[in-house]
Amino acid sequence: MAIDAKDIRILVINGSPRKNSNTAQLAEKAAEGARSLGAETVIYDIAGKCYEHCRESCKAYHTRTGNCILDDDLHDLANEWIRADGIIYAVPLFHMGMPSAMNAIITRLGAIVFGHTEGKVPRLLKVGGCIVQGNTHYGGQEVVMEYLNAHLLLMNCLPVTSDMPEAYIGTGAQADNNGKIDREDVVFENSFMLGVRVAETAKIIACGREALADSLPDEYYYDRNRIFQPPRK
Repeated sequence: MAIDAKDIRILVINGSPRKNSNTAQLAEKAAEGARSLGAETVIYDIAGKCYEHCRESCKAYHTRTGNCILDDDLHDLANEWIRADGIIYAVPLFHMGMPSAMNAIITRLGAIVFGHTEGKVPRLLKVGGCIVQGNTHYGGQEVVMEYLNAHLLLMNCLPVTSDMPEAYIGTGAQADNNGKIDREDVVFENSFMLGVRVAETAKIIACGREALADSLPDEYYYDRNRIFQPPRK
């Protein structure tokens, strides 16, 4: 059966702890880009949710169960993440880094996705990209982009970016103290095209995986319907 764009699912994670932020606008533009190809697209906002920091004292638990021992909102996000064919991270800059909640999410996500595996780690091949915005041109956007791209590689995923020359390793943005995004038209277009690139590359990978189904190892066909659950009380 041929794969249509509507069979591709893109998850856009708005990593801003504030609602109605500039990051939320950029996340929406990326979602519009993915939707323009017909891809099913979900925006997940971390604002108002709770993510505790990884304690790294529960390896036996998540290795045995595939879940995190902490009972908070990570499980809902992990369920969206594992189902997606493409992931777009949109985050603001906090002290040349990401908000602490995003660091907690990524650390714990890696632990539970790879903690409960038998044999080889799944080759997830989710397509990913990032949008990072701060208050200055040199506030650390590329530092965070490099971190997110490394995270995607570590998760056996494929990082992509928007169109050059404006975007090299990610889509960067700057907002002044009044909240106005600098070169708004260019940044919005880059965010939109990142959504397009993630969706179209995800479709290419899905079609290739289907065409090579008889020759690829099982690691490429992981359980996308896997359910992460909080610990039983």
